[in-house]
Amino acid sequence: MATSGSGVFGRSGLGLLVAFSLSAAASGQVSGSRGGTLAGDVGARPRLSPEDAGAFIAIEGSCELRVAADLLRVVFAVSSEGATPADCWAAQKQQRQAFLDVLPAGGVAPTDVQVDFIGVLPVYDWKQETREGKSVLVEKLVAYRLQENVHVAVPDEEAARRVIELGLSKGVHDVITVEYSTKDASAKRREAMQTALATAKAKADVLLAAFEKRPPLANVTEETRVLEPSRLYQSFENSYDSAVEQNWREEIPRVHAFRPKNTFFAGYEGQVDTAATTPRMKPEISVVSTVVLYFESPAHARPKDAAPAGAPERR
Repeated sequence: MATSGSGVFGRSGLGLLVAFSLSAAASGQVSGSRGGTLAGDVGARPRLSPEDAGAFIAIEGSCELRVAADLLRVVFAVSSEGATPADCWAAQKQQRQAFLDVLPAGGVAPTDVQVDFIGVLPVYDWKQETREGKSVLVEKLVAYRLQENVHVAVPDEEAARRVIELGLSKGVHDVITVEYSTKDASAKRREAMQTALATAKAKADVLLAAFEKRPPLANVTEETRVLEPSRLYQSFENSYDSAVEQNWREEIPRVHAFRPKNTFFAGYEGQVDTAATTPRMKPEISVVSTVVLYFESPAHARPKDAAPAGAPERR
């Protein structure tokens, strides 16, 4: 995900409102213009077909765990422009090396840095020309732009802030992602699943006590989801357009001021039986597990030799 913009602080407010990932393969996302997806019950669980739903009593247990990260990957976009690709490359090497040279001051070892070449792209601009007596705007090649991504591994948020500040000091201001991961991924998934199962069994003990004979368990399903904070941000536009009286007879056009979206970490807002109770003070990984126990419905039972509903009677 390589994009350019006005800098990390304009995108993330505090400079490190970032995206989490429980696995190294998942992509993170800085908040601001890159965040802002609706928080809540992300993803739909598979359900029984309408034909089967009446045959079972479904009892569900759910759990949300919040997981702190123990490793962060900060990805910087380093780019340069020049009249020719060779000029781009010369400028790029100088800027990239200046950034790499300052990283040890933030406690970053050379083994924790990886440079990823992205590509060289032409840059076009509009030029006015006269063709057949008419003025026209024509796109012309004016320069080339080269981009590389520098991946930096750090142990915590404080170290991430330090490398971001070092990047800003060297003109590297485009942070395209900050990804969080944890070594306890498998353990946390299992813990969430076990909690959801225990909750479902406890609810079954209460609800099925209404029957003289407890219905037998027929099936069980589970779904455990890892929700990266990039999916748990909310955004809104702080706009005052409705408070400004418009006079459409004015001949002078009005140019509105730029109003960036306000983005904040809302966290997981889906309904669960066992939820984290601490305030959402910072972005964290949410592990959400749902277990559904299916019990045979006594009301649906019929003799094996009984004809299906609507079938003609046997004579």
